[in-house]
Amino acid sequence: MPLPVRPAFLAAFAAMLALAACGADERRQPEVRGEDDPLLASIVAEPIMIDRQLADLDQSNSAVSASGPAAIELPPQPVGADAAGAAKDAAARLAGGSIQRLPAVTAPLPADAAVRGAVTAGQLAAASRLARAGCVDQITYGARWAAALPPALPVYPRGAVQEAAGTDAGGCALRAVTFLTPVSPDDVIGFYYTLAARAGAAPQRRQQDDSQLLAGANWLVHVRPLPGGLSQVDLVVGAR
Repeated sequence: MPLPVRPAFLAAFAAMLALAACGADERRQPEVRGEDDPLLASIVAEPIMIDRQLADLDQSNSAVSASGPAAIELPPQPVGADAAGAAKDAAARLAGGSIQRLPAVTAPLPADAAVRGAVTAGQLAAASRLARAGCVDQITYGARWAAALPPALPVYPRGAVQEAAGTDAGGCALRAVTFLTPVSPDDVIGFYYTLAARAGAAPQRRQQDDSQLLAGANWLVHVRPLPGGLSQVDLVVGAR
């Protein structure tokens, strides 16, 4: 069965690449951050949020909604072999100098389909089954939740955050983040597997079609390829 690709992401990035090519629209530029900025250290691109179902609409005059993520303009993202190489080099350094060989793939679980089909960060958090009862209902949206990921599970280097949500209410410690990266799904899975293995964990790697999932005791990483050499990554961390 063909893997459903979120069309809002593809439309947004097609428009973004067209704008980057012509250089005609300079209405919004990413904020310049210093190299010592902690947010820049975990998210190289300017962190943003979009509503995946509204990204293909003109939301330039829309107000921020308190009920969910706001749709805003995407800044240019680095793509291509140079960007991928730089991202992989940074990932290897974060992982201790090298990326370990990927573990064998096992068959997907029935619950994985819900993760694959999640549209919003809230749906992703619920589908992951990592949240305590009531935690998903308390999540709020904001790029700060991507910066608040555990140090052992950061956004992949040079990843561009598309949506982030989370909550610390009632000891939930729930994070759900979606980002794009210019490296392959295998590179992404290898990075998180190496981090987990060095911490003494043995996460399970599952695959269906071209979608991969790496699952630990209280976290999961779901990744799928997109056109143009990009990968879309969903990262969920919960407290048990």
